[in-house]
Amino acid sequence: MIKNKTTFNGLLFFALFLTVIATQKYAYANDTQYPLFKVSKDGVSFWLVGSMHTGNKEIINDEKLNSIIDAGIGVCLEYNPNDREGNSKVGKVVYYNPPNITLEKRLDSDLYKAVSKIFLQLFSSNSDFEDMSPYSVANLLENINLYNKVGLDSFTSSQSIDHYIVNRAKTSNIKILGLEKTEQLSERFLAITEDEWNIYVKGYLEMFFCELCSKNYFGHIRSELPSIISSPSGECHAARFS
Repeated sequence: MIKNKTTFNGLLFFALFLTVIATQKYAYANDTQYPLFKVSKDGVSFWLVGSMHTGNKEIINDEKLNSIIDAGIGVCLEYNPNDREGNSKVGKVVYYNPPNITLEKRLDSDLYKAVSKIFLQLFSSNSDFEDMSPYSVANLLENINLYNKVGLDSFTSSQSIDHYIVNRAKTSNIKILGLEKTEQLSERFLAITEDEWNIYVKGYLEMFFCELCSKNYFGHIRSELPSIISSPSGECHAARFS
């Protein structure tokens, strides 16, 4: 998010984005390569930049985006990149299972067997992937999917819209903040039920064996690239514009 000085990013932001544009004044900027929406409320305005995914092999020095960042007072990402300790804790919640909980306990029996059959071609034994969370499993299934021609593994951090915005903000001495505290991110992630995780993993497993499904899905998310650029106080709170 770029505050207006205004910006925002991620799945949460996308949901907030839909709520905001349904109730506030907004305008789409078409003189840029990136999806840019300007939202205004009570004399305050901010820009929504991008989409739910950050990979882009053609990050270009965009004059419109640069001018928005330079005129802002803060850039709000999904999380605060400066909170290294907090982000490390979130990473453990996202990519690993809780203590004494294995992957086998979290997935339905048939789904676990199907995933294991694939993973045993990559790992020497089940114990090598028992600590992986369902999210990690889905992520790995995505990256080894032969039908996914634009897998996230083919991108580097320098090909990220977030990376582009953060670097520009640093150059212009603009604040870089997070929309949510790391504790909130962990809580939201832990609130996802095991039934929902099974549905999530099953979807990636089905795509693993379906070329058309994969092309339709991965092609769509690649073209859907959110980040927020700014608030008068220089703070980022999702509730501010709700």
